[in-house]
Amino acid sequence: MDIFSKFFHHNMDEILQKIFLLLDPDSLHCSRQICQQWNEFILDRIWGSNFARKCLKNRLKYRWMKEKPEIESCDYWDQMFVYSNSFAMDDKFLVCGLSHVGEGGAKVIERKSGNIIETLTHEFENIRKKHVR
Repeated sequence: MDIFSKFFHHNMDEILQKIFLLLDPDSLHCSRQICQQWNEFILDRIWGSNFARKCLKNRLKYRWMKEKPEIESCDYWDQMFVYSNSFAMDDKFLVCGLSHVGEGGAKVIERKSGNIIETLTHEFENIRKKHVR
């Protein structure tokens, strides 16, 4: 029996809570997918607990105020007129919504290489346009 199973078996919820509270948000999310017992514990004792949510909120606030942000900058050969609030990003991709002044649509950029891997248009092929009066 592994150490986590022993903690669960002996109802050592406070120790488990402290361990799970050490995880970053992505790891906490992945931990919910390990098994039903871990999922239920995280939902009840982390997200369902005022104390735990306060700890997570304080850690987020501390990081927001004290840590330096990671800044990446890239220049692209084509002009991209970007809406200031039209970005989406994860660990692998950055999606920039483009203004109607330029190309329109969006660019998908691979973060690791910095290459534009796809240009998405806002036009739909094979769809008849309807005129609205």
